[in-house]
Amino acid sequence: MLWLVPALPLLGSVVSLFFGRRLPKALAGTIASGAVLGAFVVALLAVLEFVAGDTTHPFQQHLFPWIAWGEGRAQVLVAEAGLLLDPLSSVMVLVVTGVGFLIHLYSMGYMAHDPSYPRFFTYLNLFAFSMLVLVLANNFLFMFVGWELVGLCSYLLIGFWFTRPSAASAGKKAFVVNRVGDWGFLVALLLIWTTFGTFQFFADPAVATTGGVLDDPGRVIRDGSLALAIALLLFVGAVGKSAQVPLYVWLPDAMEGPTPVSALIHAATMVTAGIYMVARVHTLYELAPASLAVVATIGALTAIFAASIGLVQTDIKRVLAYSTVSQLGYMFLALGAGAFAAGIFHLMTHAFFKALLFLGAGSVIHALSDEQDLRRMGGLFSPLKVTALTFLAGWLAIIGFPGFSGFFSKDLILAKTLERGLEDPWYLVLYAVALLTVAMTAFYMSRLVFLAFFGRHRGADEGLMPAEARAVPEHEPAAAAGAVATHQRASPVVHASHNSRAADREAHGAHGAHGSTPHESPWIMLIALIVLALLSIGGGWVGIPPFMVGAAGHESPFEAFLAPSVAAHGAAEAHGALEATMEWVATGASVVMAGIGVAIAAALYLAGTPSPADFARRFRQPYLWLLNKWYVDELYQALIAHPGARLAAFLAAFDLGVVDGAVNGIARLSRGTGAALRSVQSGYVRGYAVTMLIGAFAILAFWAFRG
Repeated sequence: MLWLVPALPLLGSVVSLFFGRRLPKALAGTIASGAVLGAFVVALLAVLEFVAGDTTHPFQQHLFPWIAWGEGRAQVLVAEAGLLLDPLSSVMVLVVTGVGFLIHLYSMGYMAHDPSYPRFFTYLNLFAFSMLVLVLANNFLFMFVGWELVGLCSYLLIGFWFTRPSAASAGKKAFVVNRVGDWGFLVALLLIWTTFGTFQFFADPAVATTGGVLDDPGRVIRDGSLALAIALLLFVGAVGKSAQVPLYVWLPDAMEGPTPVSALIHAATMVTAGIYMVARVHTLYELAPASLAVVATIGALTAIFAASIGLVQTDIKRVLAYSTVSQLGYMFLALGAGAFAAGIFHLMTHAFFKALLFLGAGSVIHALSDEQDLRRMGGLFSPLKVTALTFLAGWLAIIGFPGFSGFFSKDLILAKTLERGLEDPWYLVLYAVALLTVAMTAFYMSRLVFLAFFGRHRGADEGLMPAEARAVPEHEPAAAAGAVATHQRASPVVHASHNSRAADREAHGAHGAHGSTPHESPWIMLIALIVLALLSIGGGWVGIPPFMVGAAGHESPFEAFLAPSVAAHGAAEAHGALEATMEWVATGASVVMAGIGVAIAAALYLAGTPSPADFARRFRQPYLWLLNKWYVDELYQALIAHPGARLAAFLAAFDLGVVDGAVNGIARLSRGTGAALRSVQSGYVRGYAVTMLIGAFAILAFWAFRG
């Protein structure tokens, strides 16, 4: 019954599309959410049955033949629609359906007042179906179908409120930037087919097949440069989908979508597709060790780069967006270090606490009648106790507080990177970068928590806003109001502006009736927060390292479970494991760095000593660079968007003036010639007689002179 896992959300999407407006909102939302819950139940039963058997052999379900080029032995290309269940896809399918259901449940309350409620759940169910196709597909080509469908659904969801120019622009930006990455993926698919003659991941004994790409790729790929090309082209696709440097720019602007969309796309599902894909094809990467170094370097660079931007952002959702980019960088760092299980482990725990943080931010926005500016919050702990307590659980998880889920997964990534550094000094540099990022993450997340939930509620009182917000004169690119410097003439494809206080206004316009008094969210939203908080607290214990419990070995239970799918071989496992003492030292270093980040944030935003304004004035230029996101969007405007627009205008003029001009000129010549000849066809008999007489005389004259 594995086919029911993607089929149920697809059915829910169809029902919402054709019958959603005819049904009561509560029933329409229940059907859509129930479809994903049903998918989770079926997936859980399938995983339990699979785990009870031999997990070293993937289970494949053949749905229907899709492409068959040629006949009999002359078949050149065969592709099918089929599903694959192994330890890796088991984790992914449970995360997608489980967290996806909680986000659907939350959306029933959050989007209750939106007039396009059925359309929202149509898109949401379609997205769940697409993501499930991606993670369950048993071949590259079918995976690419899911890959492209999630891109389409993200465009629809990010631009859900398409009447707002900023939302429409953000959707287009996400779509266009992802096309860059998808180009790399598509070229890699062509190379895979020409190299292996198949798109299948694994050979299936139940059907006649020549073998799978991942069974023994080294047997087919004898050229190291070919392996490197395939690995790097696949990574280009992962960089686009998982928002890594330099293709990360679409994700922060995607905050224009409703907050549940931010949780679904930026936490649990779409942005992790690149992580899943690299882990799935890890055997190809191990054939080209240089590709692993590229993956790790891009991951570490993205982690610290995005974290630096998050230090000073004032929109609560944008802080979380840059945090997502940074955490995805951690996952790629783990993959590049050959710790594929560690990357998937952090993917899972990140889905728990980041979905919780986004949904908690949505609850805060709901409570403040659509306010998203951190400088207009404060003092929300008392009126929003459930939201605040669950949000604090997510905060402790993401900063790596001992015992919380993020502690185990992030510590495992750091330990594995350090292990790899024992063999390759470059990874020691990457480890240092990751350790510094731990402190930065703890700082900006603590800053968010302190500004939102503690201190005095500032509301719209500019005088009570954090001093750092008033440290930059209004004539600077980053004005005191916290607006990101946005060129009004900029192309919406590359730089989408945002309206931080009205981002979710259409979703629950009736909430404005509450006025300025903060109010707790409905119970249906709080249930999702509580469940995710429990997962953020206890979800990491499945990966507790053996040294913490005095056990032998170096594999956690989670790593052992994933080993049949992602166990490293060759160069990726050449490094030795850390001794228990070194493990404790590395863990302690991570906790200390997180504590330093929290302490600095507490000093600035709770005690006020030193003043944030003093820092902003003393380090004015770095502050402006961070507030304006290193001016990357402006750089893309100058180097890509504006030259592209000018080139398009030139080509349009060339087409109109030269290409169309030539065609139109020939048409005008034909019309003029026809008009001249038409005058000869007068219709008068005497005219024809004169013409015939002139012609006869001309012929006689010709023969006379010739003679």
